[in-house]
Amino acid sequence: MTTILTPDILETIAPISQALGSQTDMLNPFIEVSEMQHLKDGILGTALYDDIIADIEAGTLSGNSETLVISYLYNVSAWYTFYDSSIFIWGRAEAKGITIKASDNSNAMSTDELAIYRQSILEKAMYWRNATIAYLEKNEATYPLWRCSEDNPIDKSDDFSSGIWV
Repeated sequence: MTTILTPDILETIAPISQALGSQTDMLNPFIEVSEMQHLKDGILGTALYDDIIADIEAGTLSGNSETLVISYLYNVSAWYTFYDSSIFIWGRAEAKGITIKASDNSNAMSTDELAIYRQSILEKAMYWRNATIAYLEKNEATYPLWRCSEDNPIDKSDDFSSGIWV
């Protein structure tokens, strides 16, 4: 599946490669899910998202779409991917069960510390989400495929809660 963000671009935006080293290819499923949830369904809508993907696949991304991708969508996708994958970087499903990543020279975070860490990542993702929506609102005529309308409004609340915080 083609995505707007690639692991190589992600590494230049978010400090995720420090946690994974050379295993950044394991982020591809997280990029796909994050883009579907936060970009396609959350901000852009199907028409604009699919148009951008078609341009990327054809190698014709340029002009306003390229500006949107480079200036905003890379950042939204990168920070949401980091957020969505962080819990799976911290803990891994293995044959022996769920384990916490550790080494001889480091200690794993407590669940409280992980919650603070993830909240910081989420705040960056929300910043870029809100900046992207503001940019699209300001330039609505430039992006006629954008889904924002009175019939299909975007939830602009900053409230984000998911799961259980311990």
